[in-house]
Amino acid sequence: LVYLGKERKVFLFENEFCEQTYQQELDSRKLTLPQKQFKKLCSVLRYYKSRIEELKTPDIDVQIVYLTDVSEKDSDELTELHEFTGELVKSMSVVDYVKNHVGGDLPASLLDQLSTASGEEVPDDNADQQELPSGLVFRPHISLKEIKEGIESKSIYHGALRVRKTNINQGSVEVSSNVGTESAPCKEILIGTFKHMNRAVDGDIVAVKLLPRAQWRSPNSRVQTEIDMAKSSDNKQESQSQNVRPTGEIVGIIKRNWRAFCGSIDEDADIGPGPRSVFFIPVLPNVPKIKIRTRQSEALITKRIQVAIDSWPPTSYFPHGHYVSTLGEIGDLGTESEVVLIEHDIPHYSFSEEVLDCLPAEDWHITPEELAKRSDLRELPVVSVDPPGCTDIDDALHARKLPNGNYHIGVHIADVTHFVEEGKPLDLEAAKRSTSVYLVEKRIDMLPKVLTEDLCSLRSNVPRLAFSCMWEISPDAKIVKTEFCKSVIFSKASLTYQEAQIIIEDKNNDSEAAQSLRILRDVSKILRTRRFEKGALALASPQVKFNLDTETLNPTDVSMYEMRETNSMVEEFMLLANISVAKQIEQTFSSSAILRLHPSPDPSRFDSLIASLKTWGLSLDVTNSKTLSASLNKVSLPGNDYVNTLTRILTTRCMQQAKYFPSGDRAYEEYWHYGLAIPIYTHFTSPIRRYADVMVHRLLGCSIGVYPITENVGDSNRLREICNNMNYRTRQADYAGRSSVSLYTLFFFADRVVQEDAYVLSLRPNAISFFIPRYGFEHMTYVEEKDWVLDEDTQTITETKTGRKLRIFQPFQVKLSVQTTKHHRRKLIGEILPEGTKRVEAMEVSEEKSSSKKRKRNQDE
Repeated sequence: LVYLGKERKVFLFENEFCEQTYQQELDSRKLTLPQKQFKKLCSVLRYYKSRIEELKTPDIDVQIVYLTDVSEKDSDELTELHEFTGELVKSMSVVDYVKNHVGGDLPASLLDQLSTASGEEVPDDNADQQELPSGLVFRPHISLKEIKEGIESKSIYHGALRVRKTNINQGSVEVSSNVGTESAPCKEILIGTFKHMNRAVDGDIVAVKLLPRAQWRSPNSRVQTEIDMAKSSDNKQESQSQNVRPTGEIVGIIKRNWRAFCGSIDEDADIGPGPRSVFFIPVLPNVPKIKIRTRQSEALITKRIQVAIDSWPPTSYFPHGHYVSTLGEIGDLGTESEVVLIEHDIPHYSFSEEVLDCLPAEDWHITPEELAKRSDLRELPVVSVDPPGCTDIDDALHARKLPNGNYHIGVHIADVTHFVEEGKPLDLEAAKRSTSVYLVEKRIDMLPKVLTEDLCSLRSNVPRLAFSCMWEISPDAKIVKTEFCKSVIFSKASLTYQEAQIIIEDKNNDSEAAQSLRILRDVSKILRTRRFEKGALALASPQVKFNLDTETLNPTDVSMYEMRETNSMVEEFMLLANISVAKQIEQTFSSSAILRLHPSPDPSRFDSLIASLKTWGLSLDVTNSKTLSASLNKVSLPGNDYVNTLTRILTTRCMQQAKYFPSGDRAYEEYWHYGLAIPIYTHFTSPIRRYADVMVHRLLGCSIGVYPITENVGDSNRLREICNNMNYRTRQADYAGRSSVSLYTLFFFADRVVQEDAYVLSLRPNAISFFIPRYGFEHMTYVEEKDWVLDEDTQTITETKTGRKLRIFQPFQVKLSVQTTKHHRRKLIGEILPEGTKRVEAMEVSEEKSSSKKRKRNQDE
């Protein structure tokens, strides 16, 4: 209810809690959900009418306005509404309402932001199609009632649609029950064509009906970014493939995932003055283009904008939407980074005053009272070892030799829970964000900087609060005793991995820190060897390092991140601490411990990799993690230094993602962490940047008696909800980091033409994916099927003109450059060079060439 008095205020009327407007549950068998909602609306308007008539005086004249995008001539319900409310209730569109209150012509940017249903309709682009009755392009969706009945009768399945990023015409829906055969069980339904997606977008919760088995197919391996409305895929071998999957079609939508998508107007759009229908191209390759009506086409053609979907009629190939906002210029580094954050749903707003009020005073220090509650470990030779430039230091370590010949080793973790009180606004915000996000040029913190970079960060030469996990360990790395305590430490040095490596290798350095690091190094080697003997996997996920200009933040160099012995040294003790804490909290809270699980992979995920290795006479045993680890160690080819690394990269992609879960949701034997080959695991060592660790710190504190046990500890629904959010946020942060690397890679090559060695990673009928060791990244180049022919049996692609063959893992020369279009859109191009091409050094794009490009862009604009 909106009342325009001296001050404009908005009130929420709780109709379900008002005696005059409450309605008993309407018979769902006779009324649809919209009809029930309309009946409730009518009761509210009837009540408003009676109350206003009672209060009406010469001084008070109130008009009830019902905002709707449905015209009265098209709605029997509106006709019914006006029959019993008379002139007291007036219905109008949002556009008319705004015009009446603003007066005059509305700005084009404001009109564009209204739903297409609120203003001018976007013309159907395929209204003349006759493939379905009445010119429909897609089949009408069934009702929610029919969906519910189908799910109950098990003729319909439901789940979230995931559209492939390499093929917008295919997707899959993970379901809760087996849809495969007894010999080949499967809980995933392939959606084989865009037509069978039936107007669902990635992330929609959908209702799926299985097709007859004769129509089941295997996934199409082609890369397709354009929508193909053919009834079936053009891969003629699909139905004969051994990799045939249960295949279905979407028959209804249970919950939409529509939101504001980032992207730009189609470069080939007919731009000009006045209202125009144009296509919006999302930056995400698995989201269809959206048709919008805009009056700003000339201004927006060079901009990154946001567009929301309003509707998707069954008569249209594409959804209809409206303009939401402008983010900035296409190709601007700041704008493109903003797009990365928005598209991956990364909370990156400033912390609220309510959150900041939870922070300690500026003059905070460790009081004598606090020190008396803790173990004073300030005399220990504690040091931190991190990447260069690290300011959010979560962890530090120490080691000392004991009189009995054993070692006293400790992992000391920032005591974040001392500053983040459970249930306070700061804690709730941290739970929402769940993780810090690391982009190439910046970090999006889970907690305010005063904590991440100062009070919680275990910087050197200042006393800091910590939560310590310490062991007595024998020289052969057997744990004799484990203890946990709240502590105060005084780090003696904040080292980089390289600095720690230099100290360890310097035979003339006999300082306490050097001795400590050498003990840690020696014990970590034994721990690592023992882990791999039990079946732990050493997988590969290339990490790219950029050097940035300090002023512009533009990339000046890119290379593969170098791993040192000290990296694995720190990793081993973080793993050991996480395992020790997991055992402790599970023993104390058997049903509410926060643990981390890595499920065993589906063996069928390895089929393509095994087939590729077989063409080289190599094999991979995927029976379990131990056999997989052993067979990975044997992968090698004479003269090919990268085949083992490439195999490990591809093996990583066959894995399922690790996830958090409350221990009460699974049996103990299901806690198994496949990649680490350990029965139980959690995250304890990074509370500055991970909320899971914050929860684990509280559980550990409760288990040793330093925190009281609250009712939240046993709230399984709350724990499950938090774990789901942490899993989602962790996944999105990972994707955002990769997208940031791709963005900076594009900017790095913008002014360069580079010739480099590359290795084939995967082959498709129309694309070749390759890895470039010099830069540590993967890229895909498209090829014409008339020029290159793929033989899937031998995993070989042949150039028709020359007869040249390329196989998985084979090296070749590639030329990398960036192609810039007339409207500033950039694309990294990988050109496969002819055999025997001589190696040339990288070439900078000349200033003259760059200027001519700018002149051409200006002319085009």
